[in-house]
Amino acid sequence: MRKLLAILAVLAVAACSGSSDAETSPVTMHRLGAGTPDAEGWVRAQSTSGAMKADLPCRYNDFTMTVVEQSAPVIKSFGIGCKRPDGLKMSVVRAVYRAGEKSAVGSFTAVAANYGKAAKKVTRSKSNGHDVIDISSGEAGSCAESRFVRAGRDNIIMTLEAPTSDCAAFKAVGTRFFNSLEFENRSDA
Repeated sequence: MRKLLAILAVLAVAACSGSSDAETSPVTMHRLGAGTPDAEGWVRAQSTSGAMKADLPCRYNDFTMTVVEQSAPVIKSFGIGCKRPDGLKMSVVRAVYRAGEKSAVGSFTAVAANYGKAAKKVTRSKSNGHDVIDISSGEAGSCAESRFVRAGRDNIIMTLEAPTSDCAAFKAVGTRFFNSLEFENRSDA
């Protein structure tokens, strides 16, 4: 599980900043600063290869990352994400597992147990017929929300992080972000 969390951390950085550790995980950056914001500043972000889209409150990066480490549970990830000047960061990452759906289900099940120890709140529910785990967390200086969504043989991980000074406005942004996810079940790796 620690390797999975480390990979997801790299993915979030790549989604928001356009960089990653290219030696261990080659990244194909499809688009940087993509999208045209609407009147409220939101962009409908769409992954080039990940069969998913979501609303983001800033121009976004779109990438695919191939994990070369053979022992890693994730073999490929697709991501979209952005970071605003005020420090708000959002990302949507679709993780493709080496062992397929069985591994995806195992990772999803382990999320609540592992995050539950440090999280402020963990909630299990369904959204559009898919199992969902919502996690509220944060460290000194920030607040964070994550949503893990079962998506066939994959999992989709949505993250939202903001500096503590913006935590009050965080909820409205988070509601739109988390409710905007659309995806298709993929048939390829």
